[in-house]
Amino acid sequence: MEGDRRTTDSVATGEIHIATPSRKKRDGRHCPRGRIADGPRRSQPFAKGKWRPRLSNRHMTASDLADYIEKSHARTRRLLPLIPHDDLEWSPTAGWFTIGGLLRHLAGIERWMYAENAQKRPSRYPGHGRELADGYEAVLVYYDRLHEDAMTVFRALDDSALAQKVVTPAGAPITLWKWLRAMTEHEAHHRGQLYLMLAMRRVQTPPLYGLTSEEVQARSI
Repeated sequence: MEGDRRTTDSVATGEIHIATPSRKKRDGRHCPRGRIADGPRRSQPFAKGKWRPRLSNRHMTASDLADYIEKSHARTRRLLPLIPHDDLEWSPTAGWFTIGGLLRHLAGIERWMYAENAQKRPSRYPGHGRELADGYEAVLVYYDRLHEDAMTVFRALDDSALAQKVVTPAGAPITLWKWLRAMTEHEAHHRGQLYLMLAMRRVQTPPLYGLTSEEVQARSI
């Protein structure tokens, strides 16, 4: 979100589908919008003008979403002990986040934008400058403290809160569950940057889900 287009975020549709109370018309008939499902939304073909959704029986709750956010965050957090302390404020080129700036950005945007918006408050994002936390230990404390504060907000949400509209810093209304889904996509985007930056500093990083590409290929038929 900060810096030039290389640090600009984009929001894509993702893997979490959450119900809202609203209904849409399709072919002159009312039908409910999709509920939360573990997998992609699927539907029956149109038959005699009827749209018939086919969804899993397992619905994601507000508690499930908070758990999902926590697990997504943990995949980023495990990289922090690997960061060489001398490289904390290194960046690959002008206009990019430094490693420390990237961590301050992730911490600040989660707590002071997404968590504030979740409470129907305006963003209070303070930026990612070194004045917020300088040095490896200070950045680590800042990162962990702001995440813990944000999770306190997210875990207090219930299912009805997720269906409410909030307003983004751009002034656009959005359903809260969609905004929190965007947060996990935002973190995944910057996690990829962090993996690349560590690789450029010749730091060995763990596979994201336990197996390397080569190991997956070796186990494939």
